[in-house]
Amino acid sequence: MTFSATPKEAYKVSCWKVNGKVVDGENANTFTFTVPSGAKETPEVASYKVEAVCEKDQFTLTYAQPSNGTLTARGAAGEVASGDKVNGDEKYTFTVKPDADYIVESWKVDGQVIDSHSTSYEVTVKKNTEVSVRLVPASYKVTYKVNNEQGKLLVGKDTEEKTDGEISAAYGTSIKFTAVSNKFCHIKGWKLDGTEVTDTTEGISISADGSELTLSEVKKEHSVEAIFDAATMYEVSYEVDETSEGVASNAGTLNAKAGNTDLKLKKDQTTTVEGGKTLTFTAVPVSADFMVAGWYVNGKKVENELSNTCVIEKLDKKVHVTVQFTQYKGYALPVSGEGYALSEMKRTPDDTTPDTEIRENGTLSFKVAPDTDNKYIRIDKLVINGYDCLADKLSEGKEQPENCTLVEVQKNEDGSYVITVSGITGEIQTDITAHKHTLKKVDKVNPTCTKAGNKEYWICEDENCKEMFLEEAAMKAVQWKDILLPATGHNYQNGICKNCGAKDPTYVDIHPGTPKVKAKAKGDRKIKLSWSKAKDAQGYIVYRYNAKTRKYAVIANTKKTAYTDKKRTPGTVYRYLVKAYGVSLNKKVIYGQVSNCASAVTKPQTPKITSVKKAGTTKAAIQLKTERNVKGYQLYEYMWQTKKFKLVGKIEGKKYYKYDSKKKKFTRDRKSKVVQNAKKKTISVKITTNNVNFKRYRRYRFKVRSYVKYNGKQIFSKLSKQKIVIR
Repeated sequence: MTFSATPKEAYKVSCWKVNGKVVDGENANTFTFTVPSGAKETPEVASYKVEAVCEKDQFTLTYAQPSNGTLTARGAAGEVASGDKVNGDEKYTFTVKPDADYIVESWKVDGQVIDSHSTSYEVTVKKNTEVSVRLVPASYKVTYKVNNEQGKLLVGKDTEEKTDGEISAAYGTSIKFTAVSNKFCHIKGWKLDGTEVTDTTEGISISADGSELTLSEVKKEHSVEAIFDAATMYEVSYEVDETSEGVASNAGTLNAKAGNTDLKLKKDQTTTVEGGKTLTFTAVPVSADFMVAGWYVNGKKVENELSNTCVIEKLDKKVHVTVQFTQYKGYALPVSGEGYALSEMKRTPDDTTPDTEIRENGTLSFKVAPDTDNKYIRIDKLVINGYDCLADKLSEGKEQPENCTLVEVQKNEDGSYVITVSGITGEIQTDITAHKHTLKKVDKVNPTCTKAGNKEYWICEDENCKEMFLEEAAMKAVQWKDILLPATGHNYQNGICKNCGAKDPTYVDIHPGTPKVKAKAKGDRKIKLSWSKAKDAQGYIVYRYNAKTRKYAVIANTKKTAYTDKKRTPGTVYRYLVKAYGVSLNKKVIYGQVSNCASAVTKPQTPKITSVKKAGTTKAAIQLKTERNVKGYQLYEYMWQTKKFKLVGKIEGKKYYKYDSKKKKFTRDRKSKVVQNAKKKTISVKITTNNVNFKRYRRYRFKVRSYVKYNGKQIFSKLSKQKIVIR
């Protein structure tokens, strides 16, 4: 037999033992044992116990001395030198002492880097193990400079601008450099360690405008250089156009800013502005009688810009800006009407006066909502300048909206609408109607046990509305679930509802008990059952076991505590169950637990002697009619001496047994042969009579009875009629 052992990690097999004795030379993970004959051993051996003994394995612990420091190792037994053999599954602590100005960057165990800056590290040895530590300088020199005299640098939190220098950065820290450009100059880029910085350069981050560079997690020496360059300048000029056809003269002035600096140019003057600057031009009409007619940049009209302000976000070319003024023309803002409210008016542009008008060619947006304060609940009609906003299309017969170029509509979840009218050229025409509730009060209906009711509420009779409210003010519509009063449900007590008198269909007021049943045979055809009276029982179900179906079947339903099962088969075992029941208040039949199983066997049928004949001077040949379910037959002979019938023998199967009345014992009589005739259903036997002989008495009488066995007892039939044989 071959045994295999699998030691835990860091352990090995030290030896194998058989019945406690060490087997010499066996310390591998497998062991082959040839089972000897134990009986030949002294003392005799009946069994063998094979066991593997494990112990901690030995492993080599290796570590190298770092540059700029000293590394030592120590275990429970003391200091360990590199290359020593050590016990497995034990802890060893490594301690490093860095030289001045050095720190621990990381540890490495069997090639795996451990990100720990601690000067000690603990290792549990479970195999040959190699440990090392990496020491790095505690700080690094970072030099910086600018490429020319067009700017300087701010380093970290220093407020003094410098052109070059160096800084000592602690290991793993970050440094921010801020470029400060001279006038008409800008920061063009950066170099790190002599290489131009790009979006893919690792270890740095640059601000959106490029003026700040952050050097992240310094872990070596670096050099940083800021690259400055002269700014690109563009010519800028502007004027008020007073000569074009249709424009007003002496209607206003034009101001300009480059960033936050006012330009203050006169007509025909130009200036240079640094590229990338934001230019803001502001038109100032001399009075409310004038407005901006349009803006032009380098002769091209600025689309959709009619306000007093024109902005060029980032200057990237030479520009000449002109503005035109025209006579002010405005149209009244639409106002609320019956059933609806107009709000959130927004004019574009919104710098003309009066603010109750929208300037010509301007855009107006506003909100249309039903007047809920006065019980209006929705907008039924909404036509603006000939545009059907509910259908989101032009009204019938219209090819375009009136007095504007475009009408747009947006429907909100609360039933309001946002209308936007663009390119307005005339008065805004509105055709708006709203729906108002016509309320009908519905009285409260109290719920019953089975029917729901409702709270008092009001409902709008408009077929297109039918909204419901819990208050006549109709401030907030509700759903039917908010009005519904659920059915209360029955309040049953003892099976009767206290509210409506209904009977509880699930109520059980009775708990029929379990009767104790007895069974007793009455003759060969009847079995009488009797049982104890069960609590709350109004009747009993009687069950009889059916051997064919292997199930119990109902044979009777009675109110009595007894029942006789008739017309049974003689010599047969019957099993019975009884279950009590009662009828509850709700007319539901409640059954108790089924009773114990009671069983009894019917007596066998009384057999019949069909013939008795002489068979010599001392023998009689007796023939019986066989019966079903019979174990055997007992023969009785009339004794002239005692004037009584006496048991003389029995037949079981094809065997005959004589009866010794003194010993009260049956013994096999092999001379008396039993003959069975299955066709005639008879059985015959020749027996020796117990009378002296056939010569002394003229008549000899015989009787017989059958029997079955049940629960270790014999159940007998009645004795048959006597059969006489005459000498």
